[in-house]
Amino acid sequence: MLTFEEFEHLARSFNVVPIAQTMLADTLTPVSAYFTLRESESPSFLFESVEPNEKLGRHSFVGVDPTMILKAKGKTVEISDGLNNSARQESIFDLLKDIASQFRQGGVCEVDGFAGGFVGYLGYDCVRLLEDIPLHPNKSPNQYDAMFCLFPTIIQFDHFCQLVTIVHNIFVNPREPLRQQYEKGKQRLETMELRLRKSTNVTHTFECDLSRAKSGSDEHSFIQAVERAKQHIVDGDIFQVVLSRSTQIPFSGDPFSVYRALRVINPSPYLFYLDYGESKLIGSSPEVLVRVRNKEVEVLPIAG
Repeated sequence: MLTFEEFEHLARSFNVVPIAQTMLADTLTPVSAYFTLRESESPSFLFESVEPNEKLGRHSFVGVDPTMILKAKGKTVEISDGLNNSARQESIFDLLKDIASQFRQGGVCEVDGFAGGFVGYLGYDCVRLLEDIPLHPNKSPNQYDAMFCLFPTIIQFDHFCQLVTIVHNIFVNPREPLRQQYEKGKQRLETMELRLRKSTNVTHTFECDLSRAKSGSDEHSFIQAVERAKQHIVDGDIFQVVLSRSTQIPFSGDPFSVYRALRVINPSPYLFYLDYGESKLIGSSPEVLVRVRNKEVEVLPIAG
């Protein structure tokens, strides 16, 4: 962990300084940690690598207790920081860039991998903010186009070294004594460590009624779409396309049980679970799409 003197030195040049505490992970897993730390009323996420490769699948991440929430619909973005609620008429891309540019994070050499920041999703409708593309009306008008949460505290799992690192970013306040901010940051690390060591009873409460499943399109229409896509490939308009049908299934209970089942039956090594209240995203992928390390961006798409 950074000493106060090191923190004080970094705080002269940076307004965000991460401090970290490392512990053994022999009795913890990302799933058990997420179960222990998540709270029903607060957004949280789990990014998990289940392939303990030293380079590609080494880390998993858990985030809880965000300090800022952005919810976008079209060019209207709702902003909540726990104290105030406001709205701005701006692209979610421009707003994220604007907010992120205000932070200068120092001391990141103390930790490896993702060390805090915005986590969220961009819905397909956000393409309207980048390109003039006609889209069908959104069938879920109450669904936000994008949601991002600012997580100052991250739990990192290093599967190769069997270690857990708790990272907490101190957002330096020039109006508050540095020693006081440093001590608050240390207290946050201690609190998170105590929460991690607390056992949680795992319950299975998920149920769904497959007999009431509703598909977004009928089989005949889907087959026609496949035939059109094949012709576009032959004509040279495209070289790849992903076709799918949305399905709605009534359910009750905790959707995290679906994630736990997915990680068992799906061979993809990279999985994610985002719980943003009414919006919950569950998924997996076989590829590392993009990775940033030491200011070097690496792109690793499987297709294209």
